[in-house]
Amino acid sequence: MNPATCAPGLRATLRELFGRSGAYRTVLLAVLVVGVAIRVALVTNAHAALLSDARDYYELARSLTEGRGYEQFYVGETEAFNEFTFRAFRPPGYPVFLAGLRYVAGWRPVVGLAANVVVDLLTQLCFVLIACRVFGRGSALIVAVLLTIHVVWTPSLMSEALYTALFAVLALLLVFRIADGSIIGAILFGLVMGAALFTRPITVCVLPLLVWHMLGQHSLKRGGVLLLLAVVPSAVGITLWGARNQRLFGQFVPLTTNLGHHNAWDYGLHADRVFAHLRGEGLNEAEINDVFLALEWEFVRKHPGTWVLMCLGRARDLFSLEPPPELRQVLWKRTFDCGSDGSLIGRIYRAAYSQYYITYVLAGLGVCVLAVRRHSVGGLWVVLVAYIVVHALVSRGDVRLVAPLYPIMCVLAAGTWWAVRGRAASTDGEAPADAQ
Repeated sequence: MNPATCAPGLRATLRELFGRSGAYRTVLLAVLVVGVAIRVALVTNAHAALLSDARDYYELARSLTEGRGYEQFYVGETEAFNEFTFRAFRPPGYPVFLAGLRYVAGWRPVVGLAANVVVDLLTQLCFVLIACRVFGRGSALIVAVLLTIHVVWTPSLMSEALYTALFAVLALLLVFRIADGSIIGAILFGLVMGAALFTRPITVCVLPLLVWHMLGQHSLKRGGVLLLLAVVPSAVGITLWGARNQRLFGQFVPLTTNLGHHNAWDYGLHADRVFAHLRGEGLNEAEINDVFLALEWEFVRKHPGTWVLMCLGRARDLFSLEPPPELRQVLWKRTFDCGSDGSLIGRIYRAAYSQYYITYVLAGLGVCVLAVRRHSVGGLWVVLVAYIVVHALVSRGDVRLVAPLYPIMCVLAAGTWWAVRGRAASTDGEAPADAQ
């Protein structure tokens, strides 16, 4: 496929979905409207709980808007952290987003929840377009329905909804070959990637497909220029953030000082006990992170086989449907009363979690069928595999941390429909673009 045709491909897909009158467009628009209505009902009935990560994000945002800079004097449930000031423990992307919301709309948690409604719609639109591009309109409608009722993270005051939307935009720009279709496309991709990287560093998983598009489908000169433009925003951001951290900690910290603590438990370290001991010795958060990383690297060096098995287990856990504490204790218990005698909307919200079981089964079937048919799904295979591998290397896994991959699971699930039909129309009436 000629990258120069990518923008018309996106316009043609939009016309295919929304440009023609008829029953399909009516149903699709109705599904989107219902999705927004469900989310509005949720956020207006949510009792926003500023606990755990949500508290940290909002305190950092408050600090920014009150002119104290990016810092948090910790007071919370983790005793080892209490009365310690953090300045780079959390990546700044989501707190900066919240600070912008607070500046525009005032300090009310419901504003953050309302923003989730908007970014959820953006995620849904991106993956509906992707599904139409690679499978056709029937599969696109299935994805629209699955994402309409996927409301797990909408009432959350954490970064899942925003990051999933940023990830969705990156996926759209890659699948439609907009990222490598022009200089403007490369710059746009770079800006979104920079924002996503500072929200969650796992964004690096999009780089393999980006590099393949840039260097594998263009001349070395043109591909190199486009790739440079796409990574410049992230490089500039890391340089500025790292320089700021150099002044604070006396060392370069590119994104976060939380990597070591976050992984400590998997390496047999009592994270909070070690943190408390090191802060007692007068170490700052960057120095504490260095000690954690050194201890974890020592574990890898001494027990490489155990480490490999641990990474395989973390990759498996990424798709475990065991509800993480943030879901059980914060969203089900505090944000909504989801008990058997609780509110109706709370019980419905908890019941919606069962959607994961259905989607994952359908996605598994889709993976098998698409692998047999060697359907590239617009290159999303590369992103999916890279995410799983990178995540297993640097982080534990649970359903919260796999949030940005759930829409891809929906696309794979819709691939089952495509396979049953035996054909899929692209936006111009031919086979899907990545099957040509």
